[in-house]
Parts: sequence; structure tokens; C-alpha cells
Amino acid sequence: MAPDEHEHDHDHDHNGHHHDHDHEHDDDEGEAVVALIITNQEKILANQKTIAGNQKALEKLLTGQKAIQANQKAILTNQKKIEANQKQLAQIVANQTKIQTAQKKLDQILANQKKILAKK
Repeated sequence: MAPDEHEHDHDHDHNGHHHDHDHEHDDDEGEAVVALIITNQEKILANQKTIAGNQKALEKLLTGQKAIQANQKAILTNQKKIEANQKQLAQIVANQTKIQTAQKKLDQILANQKKILAKK
């Protein structure tokens, strides 16, 4: 009877211990998985907030780029107007030169008329 009891006790202890060990191991593993899932969900949430922030920043950049494009078009239009004005200015300067030349001729004619009148 003694050897049977001993054998039975040994098996029971072994099985009990083995069962407890597996159970603890499963709980630890389960807790670790849950902790990992929670950590990953927190990371996902943080990433989603970052993405939302980046999208807002991108919208501002796109708005800025549209404004820049509008300004560039306005600058191009103004540059064309400036070129046209410079051509007009060049024409005015050329006309002023012609006027000065004509004025000198007119002054010469007036001087000659004075000489003629003085002789009379």
C-alpha cells in the first residue's frame, strides 16, 4: 500500500504542479498579449493624431501654394505691363530728343530773324 500511495502522491503533485504552471503561463501570456494590444492601440491613436495634424499642415501648405501661384500670375502680368511702359518710355525719350533738336533749330531760326530785323 505504501508504494502505491507514494506513487499516487507523486503523480498528483506532478500533475497539480504541471497544471498550475500551465495555467500561470497562459495567464502571463494572455496579460502580455493584452498589454501589447493596448500599447499598439495607444501607438495607433498617437499616429492618427499625428496624421490629422500633418493633414492640417498640408492643407495650410496647399493654401499657401495657391496664394503663391496667384501672386506669381500677378507678378507676370505686372512684368508685362512694366515692359510695355518701358517701351512707351523709350518712345517718349526718343520724342523728347526730336523735340530738343527741333527746339534748337527753332532757336536758330529766331536768332536769324532777329539779325534780319536788326539790319533793317
